[in-house]
Amino acid sequence: MRRSRRTAALRSLVAESALGPGDLIYPVFILEGENRTEAVHSMPGVERKSVDKLLLELADVVALRQRVQGRSV
Repeated sequence: MRRSRRTAALRSLVAESALGPGDLIYPVFILEGENRTEAVHSMPGVERKSVDKLLLELADVVALRQRVQGRSV
């Protein structure tokens, strides 16, 4: 074993990073009113949404998360 990886503390310093579903975020931007969307120009593909539209989108996000968690178990 290399000298730099002799102890657990040193091994943790040089270990590879692991990224899992729990490390990801889903940005949402709320817009006042009903049945409204507005592009966030600084973030292509991202929109501000009224609560009614956001709830529909988040239902899809929850379903996706459940599928991803089902695979990782």
